[in-house]
Amino acid sequence: MHFDQYAPKNRPTRIWGTYHLPSSPMDKTYNLTAGEEIELVEDGPNLVIQGKESYKPKTKELHLKKIDNFSYLRSLIASMYKAGYNEIIIYTQIQPPLQEINKVINTFTGLELVEQTEKKIRIKAFLHSDETEIEHLIIKLFQTNNTFLKEIEMNWEKTDLNNAQTLVRFNIRKMRDHCLRMIHIRNFGKEKSYEYYDVVTQLEKVAAEQLELLEEIIKTKPKEKKYVAKLIINFEALYKAYLKKEEQFSNTIWNEQRIYLQEFNLKKKLKEGNTLIPILVYFLSKRFLHIASRIVSLSS
Repeated sequence: MHFDQYAPKNRPTRIWGTYHLPSSPMDKTYNLTAGEEIELVEDGPNLVIQGKESYKPKTKELHLKKIDNFSYLRSLIASMYKAGYNEIIIYTQIQPPLQEINKVINTFTGLELVEQTEKKIRIKAFLHSDETEIEHLIIKLFQTNNTFLKEIEMNWEKTDLNNAQTLVRFNIRKMRDHCLRMIHIRNFGKEKSYEYYDVVTQLEKVAAEQLELLEEIIKTKPKEKKYVAKLIINFEALYKAYLKKEEQFSNTIWNEQRIYLQEFNLKKKLKEGNTLIPILVYFLSKRFLHIASRIVSLSS
């Protein structure tokens, strides 16, 4: 099924121009200088002038005695990466293995190790994205999760677990961090920036929980696929609502997700077999409802 038909039809049109007015109080107020390149946005009957980016490169320094927990190191770098830092300098008393440092850095889009001495590691971000790419990344996260669910239903306990683990722990995590960084830097969505940020965060969690579901399917080899089939239907509805971003439709999808969760008799389903699948499906459905509520906010 293709959902392109649900994409918003009347997005603002961006027109690049050049600002030629002499220096004035308005220039200083809006962070503009004479001859500065600006963006003109045609939004319905209005023509909106957007000045240059107010974002400035930032550097963060870390002081660690030693680096021996690389999962912890990734979490530290991720927090600074998503916060928009362009340069991260790590001072350490013991030089860590270069191979392990590169493994961590390669889990981020646009990060490069530019300097390593005995007690210093310098990492820089070479990443330039526009707002269009942010939207594409969010859509890709929806599509990847949707494809993952369908792969589970189609191949069931024969689904390639190694490929699924790589998809979730490397590809999807990398997309999430890239997208969150750009949402923060660009203030994407303006007053609804938090809603976009949360949707991206929840989509990564959906993927992680789908991986848990797959691991349980491979372990217990249940014959019944009805739970996953319903998850696919519900997730496709979320995806459709995100693309469309129409208030009434989003409210309808949110209500359908809410009713499904209310009618999900977890105790009864647990008695049907010795498997954790109903529990995992229940919590995935709660995650879907959370995303649906964010889409309602984006559509209002």
